[in-house]
Amino acid sequence: MKKKKRILSIICIPFLCLTFLPEAALASDSAPEKIYVALGDSISTGYGLADPAVQSFPALTAEKTGYTLKNLAEDGETSASLMKKLTDGTVDVQNADLVSVTVGGNDLMNALYAFLAEKYNEGREEEEFLSAEEISDALAGKNMTVLISAASNLSLFFESGRLEAVLGEFERNLSGIIEKIRESNPDTRILLVNQYNPYGHITSPFAKDVVDAFDAGVTMLNEKTAAAARDGITAADVYSAFENAEQNLCNASFSSLADLNLDFHPNASGHALIAEVVSEAVLSGTSEEVFSFTDVPSSAWYEDAVRYVCESGLMNGTGASTFAPYTAASRGMIVTVLWRMEGSPVVNYLMNFTDVDPAAYYGEAVRWAASEGIVTGRSDEIFSPHDPITREQLAAMLWRYACHEGYDVSAGETTDLLAYTDAHLLGEWAVPAMQWACGAGIISGTSSDTLDPQGRAVRAQTAAMLQRFCERYEESAV
Repeated sequence: MKKKKRILSIICIPFLCLTFLPEAALASDSAPEKIYVALGDSISTGYGLADPAVQSFPALTAEKTGYTLKNLAEDGETSASLMKKLTDGTVDVQNADLVSVTVGGNDLMNALYAFLAEKYNEGREEEEFLSAEEISDALAGKNMTVLISAASNLSLFFESGRLEAVLGEFERNLSGIIEKIRESNPDTRILLVNQYNPYGHITSPFAKDVVDAFDAGVTMLNEKTAAAARDGITAADVYSAFENAEQNLCNASFSSLADLNLDFHPNASGHALIAEVVSEAVLSGTSEEVFSFTDVPSSAWYEDAVRYVCESGLMNGTGASTFAPYTAASRGMIVTVLWRMEGSPVVNYLMNFTDVDPAAYYGEAVRWAASEGIVTGRSDEIFSPHDPITREQLAAMLWRYACHEGYDVSAGETTDLLAYTDAHLLGEWAVPAMQWACGAGIISGTSSDTLDPQGRAVRAQTAAMLQRFCERYEESAV
C-alpha cells in the first residue's frame, strides 16, 4: 500500500509543480505575440482624453484585433518630423507586424497658422506682430480681433499656392515614410489613416465658410494619402465615417461665441469610431476576396474595369473599402503594373535615375522597364516616379510594352488625330502611341472632340485602359 502511495505521489509531483509556474511559461507554445506600432501625431497619442492608454484609437484597435500596442506617436508630429525619425532610427518598426500612420493634420494647420499670421501682421507695426504659434493661441483664447482676421483670410489660404506647396511636400514625405518603413521591415503591414474634417458637424450658418474651406483642404490632403496607399498598403477612411456620423465626434463646437471651441482633436466617441474603422481595415480581406469598394458604384462606367484589374492583381484598392477612382495614377504605379503583367522579372541593369530608390515598391519595375526601353525619364537622371501620369504618357508606355511583347500595333496607323480640337497639345514623341491607342480602342476622347493628352490619367481611366489592353491582346499572350 505504501509503495502505491509513493508511486502516486511521484506521479502527482509534476502536476503540482505546474501550478506554481508563471502563466507566461504555460503559454510558451501559444500563438506568437503580434506587435502593433502606432506612428504619427496627437490623434494617435490620444491628446485630450481622460485616459489615452485606454481610450485612444490605437489602444482600442489593439484590443479589438489582438495586437500588442507600442505607441510611438508624438504630439505635434508632422510628415517631415516623422520622416526624419525613421531616417535617423529614432523610431524602430523592425519587429512590428502592423504599423499605422496618422500625419498630415499638423502639416496643414502649421502652414495655415503661418499664413494667418502673415495676413494679420499686414499693415501693423512690428511690435504688434504675432507669430504662427501666437495666432493659434489667440484663436483658442477667442481673441475677437484675431478671430475676425482669420475668418476673412481663411478661404484665401485654401485658394493660394501655399496649400499646393504644403500638399506637395506632404506627398513626398509620406512616400518617403512608407519607403523607410519598408526598408526597415519589408513584411510589416502598413495602414494609413486619413484625416477627418473637425468642423464638419458644425451647422451654424456663420461658420459655413470655415467648414467648407476646411473640408476642401482635408479632401485634397486625403487625395494624397489615397494615392500613397498601394501595393499592400491599406488606407482607413476615417473621413467618410466622421462625415456620416450623427453625433459630434470632436472637441470643436460653435453655436455662439460663448461656446466656441476650435480644438480639432477627436473626443472619446471619435476615437471609438476611428478604432472601428481601423480595426475593420486590419481584419478585412483583400479586394480579391471581397469586391466592396464604397466609392465604386455598381452603376459607374468604370465598375467593371475596376473589378477586372483588382481580380487580375494589376491594381489594388487604396483601402479596405476604397479604390479612389478619381485620384491621379503615378508614373511609378503604372510601370509597376506593366512589370506585374510581365511576371515581375528581376534584371541586371544599371539605372541612372537618381530619384528612383531601388528599395521602393516601383524600384525593380523601373529598372526592368528602363532596360527594355519601355520607359524613359524626364531626363537621363530623373524619372519622377511620384508625378501624376498624363494620358499621352500612359498611351506611350502601353504602346512600347505592346511592341516589346511583339503584339500587333498596326491598328490606328491611319487614325486622324486632327479630328480632336486639342490635338496640337499632343507631344510629337507620343503621336504614334496615341494613334495606336485611339485606333485600337484603348483610349477614347474625354469628349467627342477632345483628347486631353496632357490631362492626368486618374485611376478609373487607368483601370479601363488596362482592361481594354489586356482583353485585346489576351490571345496573343497565351
